[in-house]
Parts: sequence; structure tokens; C-alpha cells
Amino acid sequence: MPVGTSPFRVKGHVYQKMKADFDETAPGGVAGLLARIADEEITAFTEQPFMASSWYDALPMMPLSLAHAHALGVPFHHHLRDRGRQVAERDVPGIYRVLLRLATPELVASRLPRASTQYFDFGAAEAETLRPGLVRVWQAGVPVTLVPLIAATTEGFVSAAMEMSGARRVHVRCVDTPRDGERGGVSTLRVVLEVAWE
Repeated sequence: MPVGTSPFRVKGHVYQKMKADFDETAPGGVAGLLARIADEEITAFTEQPFMASSWYDALPMMPLSLAHAHALGVPFHHHLRDRGRQVAERDVPGIYRVLLRLATPELVASRLPRASTQYFDFGAAEAETLRPGLVRVWQAGVPVTLVPLIAATTEGFVSAAMEMSGARRVHVRCVDTPRDGERGGVSTLRVVLEVAWE
């Protein structure tokens, strides 16, 4: 579908932070990445002014993130996982500082899936405690093209947030991505992760 028109949306502040990151870390900044992608629709979309609290098409995040990883010479999954960790280190102490101060790692793990609603407007997020020190979390309704991005950034975000809560030896991994429907002609999957810690 045309860039900017998908029903899967992300808050503008995510694009604001992405562009700032590109300008700081990528050769040639945003302009250099857009030259790598060489797509007029992606360029027009990315060059628009983003309002922090407004909603924008989330699908362009994938080609932008791919180009950024390639520009830095970093494996894509590692790149996204590191970016997810950076987002948690930047946002969690402010948004969730009361939760981190009062809660156990179990409670933090069970509530973290809801953090996705601070960024995306698609897919319900849930958590289930399997045993002490092991929680399964998932986000449903993820467009198939964003699954690698959501899975990897969530790994990094949750790992960092759990460490902030006092958990040790945190291990987060995506364990399944079953299909769960379709929206706007795009297949959607459920991203399932397991969070283990001591």
C-alpha cells in the first residue's frame, strides 16, 4: 500500500527519535539513509515534520531501520535489540519509575507488554506467568513486515527494563510468531516472547 496509508500506526515521537539517532550515528545522517533507500515515497514520508503525539504509518520504520543497520555495518537483529534497550533506558525511568521502585521483577514483567501502547496503536499485548522467574509475553496483530522489528526491539526493551527492576541474568527471546489474522489486506502475526531471570 502507498507509504503513509497503512492502518498500523506509531506515535510521531518515535520517528522524531529515530531521525535524531540517524543524524547522530549514520554517515550522512537522515539524508544519507534516504539516499541508500532511494524511494521517493519513503523520502517524502520521512522528510515531513512529525508531531510527537500524532499517529503515523508504522511500516516505513522497517526500511529505515534496515538502511540504518546496513550503514552502521551491524547485524539487523542486534541493531534493533540495541535500539530497544536504548529506548527503555531513555523512557522507562520516567514513565514507569513508580512501578520500578515498588514492584518485583515478576510484576514488572507482567506489566511491560502494555508499554507497547505508548508507542503503537495496533495489537493487544498480554503476559502470563509460567513459573517464578519465567513469564511469556505477546503482542497480537503485528503486521508481518514489522515482526522482525517488534520482536528484536522488544527483546532489548524488556531486558533493560527488567534489569532496572533488579532482575539478574535476564534472558528475553522470541519463541513463536503464529499468524493471527489480517488487517487492511496485510497478514498479522502474534509475537510471543519468553522472559527469564534470576
